[in-house]
Amino acid sequence: MTSGPGTVRAGAAVELVDVPAGTPMAGFAARLGPSTGVHDPLSVRAVVLDDVALVTADVCTLHEDSCAQVRRHVRALGLEDVVVTATHTHSGPCVGLGRAGEHDAVVHDRVVAAAVTAVDRARRAQVPATLEYGQATGVDVARNRRHPDRVIDPAVQTLHARAAGEGGVPGDVVLTLVTYPCHPVVLDGANTLVSADYPGVVRDLVEQATPGSVCVFATGAAGDVNTGHSAESSFTPTGDGRRTFAEAWRIGTVLATAVTASATHPLPADRVSLRSAEVVLPVDADGHPTWTGRVTVLAAGPLRVVGLPGEPFLATAERIAALRPGRPTVVLGYADGVPGYLPVTEEYAHGGYEVRDAYRYYGMPGPFLPGAAEILHDAVRRLLEEDGGG
Repeated sequence: MTSGPGTVRAGAAVELVDVPAGTPMAGFAARLGPSTGVHDPLSVRAVVLDDVALVTADVCTLHEDSCAQVRRHVRALGLEDVVVTATHTHSGPCVGLGRAGEHDAVVHDRVVAAAVTAVDRARRAQVPATLEYGQATGVDVARNRRHPDRVIDPAVQTLHARAAGEGGVPGDVVLTLVTYPCHPVVLDGANTLVSADYPGVVRDLVEQATPGSVCVFATGAAGDVNTGHSAESSFTPTGDGRRTFAEAWRIGTVLATAVTASATHPLPADRVSLRSAEVVLPVDADGHPTWTGRVTVLAAGPLRVVGLPGEPFLATAERIAALRPGRPTVVLGYADGVPGYLPVTEEYAHGGYEVRDAYRYYGMPGPFLPGAAEILHDAVRRLLEEDGGG
């Protein structure tokens, strides 16, 4: 199947993963026990645009080795490449190969298999489609959890793929990709039910508004962003009684309303491609170890979707977007491996959990050194320069 001028091939699919009661959960070191059931099923979702795939999984972390495993299988399907992301819900199973808690090998393998199956199904479901981009601000959800006095207003960003109708008339929405930089930690450590947190609500409501479509939520650069509490507040295993499923529903509804109500604009694209670059990040530990991962840039007409590993701070996304003033730029975190927080250099002087302590939960030998986030930024800048349309 080929696409005509101004169109790409677009498809999406969802695979559900069984998570038995008793599975270790990731996200809160203070959580007192394993899962006791499922509130909403763990889903693995795939978008395939031309020969490039994006996968999201309702888990807190994915190890880069797991992402590489998915990548090998996807390339064997004949696709160019895949970016594998975690939504970073803190109410999902522990499948990080030793990061963020006790690893569950059975559920891990189910997640990997579901990712490959979802990509294959999305590839087979592809239709010629036109792309549309939109964004909305002023939703009043995200807060800088390290500096409560700083006002932030990151955009809810949306990419629609709409089936190409006859005579150039747009058809039905095939898929919607939504991204927002905010930790999915509305639910706290007192919760022991598997859940996607607020992203699951966003997806459900957007799909209800566009029947027959698939909504994929990918979390942005949310390392220092949540809905208004400090990271340290999550160390209380019993919770405070305010971070509930009702609150997750409220926040998800606010974001979904922004998606469905915001105007979208045609995004002329004849081809979707992906560039990637290896990054080597310094770690503050004896022997000066490093962590090796990758950054990616997906190109679709004037749009660039940047994939960053780990938990980058919002400032990194803002600085990447500033490289392309006036052009749509989406920056995702938690992509192709989540080894810990990646603060911008000026944040190290403020200390705190993300800078000093979180590496222990991630099973790393030490935190990332100042300059690691800037290495990501510079690698993305070079990729944007290389693609000619950056």
